Amino acid sequence: MPKLSIKHIFFGLSMLLYIGFPIYLVAKYEALIGEGVVYRFHPEPVDPFDPFRGRYVSINYAEDRMDYPEAEAAWQKGQTVYLVPAQKADGFTEWQEVLYTQPSHSNYLETTVRRVNDEAVFFNLPFEEYFVNEKAAPQIEQFFRDREEAELAANLYAEVFIKDGKAILRDIYFYGETLETYLKNHPQAVETE
Repeated sequence: MPKLSIKHIFFGLSMLLYIGFPIYLVAKYEALIGEGVVYRFHPEPVDPFDPFRGRYVSINYAEDRMDYPEAEAAWQKGQTVYLVPAQKADGFTEWQEVLYTQPSHSNYLETTVRRVNDEAVFFNLPFEEYFVNEKAAPQIEQFFRDREEAELAANLYAEVFIKDGKAILRDIYFYGETLETYLKNHPQAVETE
């Protein structure tokens, strides 16, 4: 039997890591989807000046803030916080609590404070990027530009899984269909110039 050299052992360990790390990431993602709680959020129209960075659409959310009298005294930009979500009567999410310390239950989102003013605290939400294929990205950008704010507010929503401080954007829906499916089924929804 041939002797294993350090090179062979190192190569074998490298390959295990090379194969094992992606498997670990997929398993972690699937566990969050399987065990996380689904919450609905209101996506807001993207910034028309910088909506794309690569192959994703930058999305803002109405739920990226919480009214908090004298927030400037309580919170600092960049501070780590733990948001406890709750479902409102309309099915959408609101932040029930903003905590300084990690809660003992699993239903929370770990994030940071983006900014504060004397009336509210604003958060960096870890699901502000909506990944799409390269062909769909320009259509989605045009779709957001063409819609009235009232139509988007009434019919557009994002579903996000939250568990143990982590969050994953499942998809964005318009009239109950994923946004990509809606655009595929309704090509007239995007005006061509």
